[in-house]
Amino acid sequence: MALSNDDTPVAINPAATEAPAASDSSTMGKAASPQDDLHLGVASCAGSNCHGAARPYQNSSVVQNEYTIWNREDPHAKAYAILLNDRSKRIARNLGLPKPPEASKICLDCHTDNVPVSLRGKRFDINDGVGCEACHGGGNRYLGPHVSGEVTHQQNLDFGLYPTEKPLERAQLCIKCHVGDQDRFAIHKIMGAGHPRISFELDTFTEVHKHYVIDADYQKRKVVSSHANTWAIGQIEAARRFIDLYNNGKHSHRGLMPELSFYDCEACHHQTDVPSDPMRETRPLPPGDSAPAKLLWEPRALSLSIGPGVVRFNDSGFVMTAILGDLLDHEHGEQIRSAIIAMHKASQSDPQSLHQALKNIDHLLESLQRELTQHTYTVADCRELLSDIISRSRQNDFYSYAAAEQAVMAVEAIRATLKQQGDSSVTDHSMDALRKATQNPDAFHPSLFRSAIGTLGSP
Repeated sequence: MALSNDDTPVAINPAATEAPAASDSSTMGKAASPQDDLHLGVASCAGSNCHGAARPYQNSSVVQNEYTIWNREDPHAKAYAILLNDRSKRIARNLGLPKPPEASKICLDCHTDNVPVSLRGKRFDINDGVGCEACHGGGNRYLGPHVSGEVTHQQNLDFGLYPTEKPLERAQLCIKCHVGDQDRFAIHKIMGAGHPRISFELDTFTEVHKHYVIDADYQKRKVVSSHANTWAIGQIEAARRFIDLYNNGKHSHRGLMPELSFYDCEACHHQTDVPSDPMRETRPLPPGDSAPAKLLWEPRALSLSIGPGVVRFNDSGFVMTAILGDLLDHEHGEQIRSAIIAMHKASQSDPQSLHQALKNIDHLLESLQRELTQHTYTVADCRELLSDIISRSRQNDFYSYAAAEQAVMAVEAIRATLKQQGDSSVTDHSMDALRKATQNPDAFHPSLFRSAIGTLGSP
């Protein structure tokens, strides 16, 4: 059974549930949008005999407490509630919104499953935040067959379930809010009004927000990608979306000024209250004073051409793709780095030159994406990636906090893939040092980060 537009069960044609022919790679990334069908509401998934069990079911292919975990631990479940707090209200006032944040589309589009009213079923509640169907797709067609337990996973997908288990499709879904699209984008004005900085890496965010268990039953139904594969696909897709937003969207300029959310925050926002003798050449360093490590500018191989005091295009999403290029062959990685250097030069010339430079990067990333989507990451691959990250840190590729943060999340994904293959060379000590070095953006020191990343693999 399925549900009609008024939530009434309707019959499904048995012939429609026959397994479809296997799709080829040309269909990759073309899954239907989670907004294409009627959204029935979180309550439709939260029953105790569905995904709202208090404890795992022993005789089920899924543990059936997924809603319970999501509701208790996943920030997506609290996304609407955040709009009710004092900070959100102040952001709305700063932006001059005519309505409070919980009633403003600019906020609801990312903090809720804000589908049109015509696509909301009787039990739909906007207060549920980023609910089940925001990611898994409107349940109007798939809920009945899904609940029956008599159809395959592929048949659920045919009825509108979104393929979140596939890294590319998951990346395309997540970055709609976590990077942006033509309708949703955290412009610099929103940040200036008080919104937190946007950060994203697909594998890390998947693990932190995971409300399901990858067990033997899961692996029978779905293909499970390695952490490194998920990280790589997410990196490339997010970088390509960032380029597309700048080159093809409405956000690249605000009057005379470029849209500053495309630029590196720390090119402007850095510690300026350093003492008059920041190198402490004439007096000893007091305990806890980190001024020597918090230099305001350092030379960096990828952006030497623009020097200090210049707004710098945010390349933190591109740097790791060059390292992935190295995995294919050193020439591919160097081509991406050369394109990044050319992009920084073009950013100081004119908008047309910058657009073309970004197109050149995207062309290289498109090729990289084709090569790596189905790549299997071996122990040798992971060690090569780690070695490259350490090497590039010496070139100051991770000088900005945003780039260093991406490097740490990359190491986490690579380490997890190594551990799955019995390699524990990246120790807890090394990871703790990296996490500590990037714990606080306001206290981030490039030199300390370089020291921490140099300990990878050491006891």
